[in-house]
Amino acid sequence: MRILLLTQWFDPEPMSFKGLAFARELVKRGHEVEVLTGFPNYPGGKVYPGYRVRPWRREVMDGIRINRVARYPSHDGSGARRALNYASFATTAASLGPLLVRKPDVVYVHHLVTLAPAAIATTSRYGASLSSNPRTSGPIRSRTRAC
Repeated sequence: MRILLLTQWFDPEPMSFKGLAFARELVKRGHEVEVLTGFPNYPGGKVYPGYRVRPWRREVMDGIRINRVARYPSHDGSGARRALNYASFATTAASLGPLLVRKPDVVYVHHLVTLAPAAIATTSRYGASLSSNPRTSGPIRSRTRAC
């Protein structure tokens, strides 16, 4: 099965709850895995060394294709800048993501509330199933199933 992991945070960020280890485990179970995420900047709000914000970048980690799209890097005390961080990733993931990724069978979304537009755009474009964290809730919860 071809699985797309859609998550705002991914390795090398420490917040990557469904990160590289999860992707590796899916590959070990026989799945093809691809990731759509942002440029790493958590927790400091600064883009990590070796990266720079641009519209998108592809890389491979342990044989897994990672597609990174732009987002406004901020994790300071400003609510407005934090909101811009989430909104910018949601926008670029929804607009560029479906064009960058290969056709998935399933889109597994971590943090569905902020990624609903990207999840809808990707599943609609490819006719893929949508799955999310069981604890995730949001406007399209009724269309999801636990993975």
